Amino acid sequence: MPPKSVLPPELDLDLREEARRFVRERTPVTLTGIVLGVAFLGVGGYLIGPLVRAGAVPGEVLSVLLLVLGVGLIVLSLRTGLINPVTSVLADRRGLTYTWRWGSPFLRRWSDPGLLLVLDDLGPDPRSTEEQKRHVYFGGPRSVYGLLPVASIGPLLDVARGHGLSIRMGVEVERRGRNERRIRRIRIAQASEA
Repeated sequence: MPPKSVLPPELDLDLREEARRFVRERTPVTLTGIVLGVAFLGVGGYLIGPLVRAGAVPGEVLSVLLLVLGVGLIVLSLRTGLINPVTSVLADRRGLTYTWRWGSPFLRRWSDPGLLLVLDDLGPDPRSTEEQKRHVYFGGPRSVYGLLPVASIGPLLDVARGHGLSIRMGVEVERRGRNERRIRRIRIAQASEA
């Protein structure tokens, strides 16, 4: 009797609750950017009318700059305000399929040299909250980001290993001014990219 081939495991992660938590945490920063953008738009729009009629070119330029700054802040806040996290990850025989709150699912094949997923675990940092110790931030190319429950790390790594991906782990110290944070960083990628 021929031996059975062993297929790598599959994993289907429902991250909707983590996505809601992620959005709640980042909404204040996003809203601040939007409010500032709207304020710049308002000031620029208010000033440009009388300045155009008066022919004040420097004032017109300033008003246009304020309008551009306002639009830029709004767009930047919406795009990098991290309001569209991944709501599910399916790891199957084809690869990793990410689904967002808005937009179409995106498949990154196991053989794709651009496949990269980085998990940042704040658990090793003594100043981490209990909430931070229960969730891991993940990110990758093409606006892939969100939160994973810590319990899903092992199964995700098993699936990645089963498909021949390279996994590197290490604890890094991230410095911001005088503050330091210990982060366990896990990098999942093609063996040539790791």
